[in-house]
Amino acid sequence: MCEAMLSSGVAKVEVEPVWRSASEDAAELGAVLLARDLRDLGDRAGFAGVARPELPLTAREFEVLRLVAEGRTSSQIGEELFISPKTAGAHVSNILTKLGVSRRIDAAGIARRLGLYTDDPTE
Repeated sequence: MCEAMLSSGVAKVEVEPVWRSASEDAAELGAVLLARDLRDLGDRAGFAGVARPELPLTAREFEVLRLVAEGRTSSQIGEELFISPKTAGAHVSNILTKLGVSRRIDAAGIARRLGLYTDDPTE
């Protein structure tokens, strides 16, 4: 809706409160992909204080997500974190559900876009 408002010529000062409310709602609901899209729109529109989505993950799930982003299997994740492959798989399943995606590659993409993982060794 915000993008349509901007495209139709509605003033940015009128769109920003709508965008901010939508961004807060998306972050509160854990709608990571929607929050990311709203953040990108806010960046393009130049809105101040662009909202950043927070992921509804536990500390352990963040660790697992980082390893998923590196392309690790459940067995490799289990070995790295000293847990069983079955437990690692359960963590991956929980992460996919919380992020609203169905594939590991999608979760890895979210991790990369949000800066949780980069394959650049200099960063």
